[in-house]
Amino acid sequence: MRSTSVSRLAAAGLAVVVVDMVVSLARTAAPAYLVLLVGAIGGVGLVAAGRLWRGACVGSRVTAVLLAAAVITGQLLGASVGGPTGEGARWDPAAAGAVALAALVILLIALDARAVRAPDTEKPPYAL
Repeated sequence: MRSTSVSRLAAAGLAVVVVDMVVSLARTAAPAYLVLLVGAIGGVGLVAAGRLWRGACVGSRVTAVLLAAAVITGQLLGASVGGPTGEGARWDPAAAGAVALAALVILLIALDARAVRAPDTEKPPYAL
């Protein structure tokens, strides 16, 4: 697969979302297991962003969309129910920015997948 400017923009957005997710959790008084879990997910996200930047393969697209959907779900749950560290429900500008950027990543990957689709060639299935 070839990389396009849209897939590179989506990769950059995914990398920003992942770094923001890890840094915002590191600033809280979260338990060590939670920091390790989010760090591992962040590592997978950075690898997916690198692969999306370099080649935009199907695996990196699926991983990026799943990670962006997980970020949106986590932020919405944190704003409505509260976080896993016991703090109450809150909605701050950083969370709104993360949700908007993750939604933009999903939209860009969907648009890029439609643009990169191979054209159909009208070849008969057998020789005539």
